[in-house]
Amino acid sequence: MKKHCLAVVCGLGLCTSAQALELGAYLGDDAGIGILHHDLRVNVGLDNFALSLDKLHSFNQNPQHLYWGYGAKYRDSNKHSFGIRGNFGIKTQVDNFVFYAEAQPIAYLLEDTAMKLEVNAGVRYRF
Repeated sequence: MKKHCLAVVCGLGLCTSAQALELGAYLGDDAGIGILHHDLRVNVGLDNFALSLDKLHSFNQNPQHLYWGYGAKYRDSNKHSFGIRGNFGIKTQVDNFVFYAEAQPIAYLLEDTAMKLEVNAGVRYRF
C-alpha cells in the first residue's frame, strides 16, 4: 500500500508541469513528503502511514505569508482511519525554498471518532 501511494505521488509530480510545482518534506504528527501544485497539495506520511489531499487558499490581506485550506486524510492506523480537516498556515520563501508551519484541526469520522489538532512544519523546493 505504501509503495503504491508513493508511486502515485511521484507520478503526479512527473506528470504535471514544473511551473508552480513544489516538492518537499515535513515533520510533525505524520512526518513525510509532499507535493504542492498551484493550490492542490498531496502529502504522504511515512512515520505513521497517512495520505492526505488539501486545497489551499491565500488570505486576501496577506497572500505572501498566510494561508488556509480544507481537505481529507486517510491514516492507516487501528484508531483513526479517515477524517476531514482544515489547514491554517504561515510560510516564507527564501530563494527557491518555501518554509512553512501549519495547524490542522481534524475530525476523524470512521472507527474511532475524535477531534484532534495536528501540527506540521516543513520545507519545499519550488521549481
